[in-house]
Amino acid sequence: MAANIEIRENGASFVSTQVEWHNLGKVFDAPLTTKVALEESHANFKVQKQPIVALTPEMVAMMEDGKFANMSILRDMIIQNSVATMRTDRNETLGIVGDSYGVVQNEDAFAFIDNLCTGGEGTPCIESAGVLGMGERVFVTAKFPEPIRLAHKDNDLVEMYIVFTTSHDGKGAVTAMVTPIRVVCNNTLNAAFHNNSGRWNVRHTTNVNNRLANVAEATRALNLYDVYKAEFEDKMSLLAKVHLTDNEVKRFAVRSLVSDDIWKVYVNSGYNIESDDISTKTKNQYHALMDTIYGGVGQNILETNTALHVYNGLTCYLDNVARNKDNEKQFKSIMEGTAYDKQQRCFSELIKLAV
Repeated sequence: MAANIEIRENGASFVSTQVEWHNLGKVFDAPLTTKVALEESHANFKVQKQPIVALTPEMVAMMEDGKFANMSILRDMIIQNSVATMRTDRNETLGIVGDSYGVVQNEDAFAFIDNLCTGGEGTPCIESAGVLGMGERVFVTAKFPEPIRLAHKDNDLVEMYIVFTTSHDGKGAVTAMVTPIRVVCNNTLNAAFHNNSGRWNVRHTTNVNNRLANVAEATRALNLYDVYKAEFEDKMSLLAKVHLTDNEVKRFAVRSLVSDDIWKVYVNSGYNIESDDISTKTKNQYHALMDTIYGGVGQNILETNTALHVYNGLTCYLDNVARNKDNEKQFKSIMEGTAYDKQQRCFSELIKLAV
């Protein structure tokens, strides 16, 4: 499956308002309502918890021979404290979880997005939605109407999105995450703040649905966006006011890319990236990053050698230059993996200069 998107006889379980790299699913020319997105992405299925039975070798042999077993025997073989999550429209097992696991139905997940973005009014807000694997995970992306203008430039916009995911296999929490995207070069400007205002998680416990339905929790999640947007805009404005020397830019570029061990080698060499003790691969990555900082798409819009200029250059490099051939791994890297960590390290170091 491309990008692990579910593909069935009725097509790919994916919708979007733009043509994606995998060319799967349906493309719409405007945002969708949550109801339409749920149906068109084939996410309108139910999940139930079902008991798990341990079969003896004799019972397996009977099944293989087409013989019937006494159902009371099966009842006695039910495994305690564990259940299977089952997709009821296909009777497919999605995961094995504890019996206290709380199932979040897809329609409730989509309804949460509707409450989050439109106050439950049903206004079209969904930019993309999809089902992964056999239905183990569902994701929804909604875009908010007001963009941020970096450094107060009308031609350098940052669109604000909320990505919502839930799982049915016990391997992930219910998550709502603010994700800013710089339009001019389509790079993700992840920036985690100390109050963690950009992410909201709920574990799949027995009361998970109460938390999703709770007005106070939904309001808090909505404030998550408002607080994050205000804080993000403030931090970007601060970065725009910090000016770096050419040597400082070079050092920030290296620090953003390399491990602590390689950084020590770089420092001990007198900050010489061309040192024989530094690998050719690292050197090539550094030069590609520097090329992106000074010549990447949209970098000419920002004032050269500001902290914002450096941070944008790094995110543009990680998102658009140093791409993983596996697009699913690339997405995970940007949202919560290696690329995210590199962005955050650079952001944290640069913001120290501004406060």
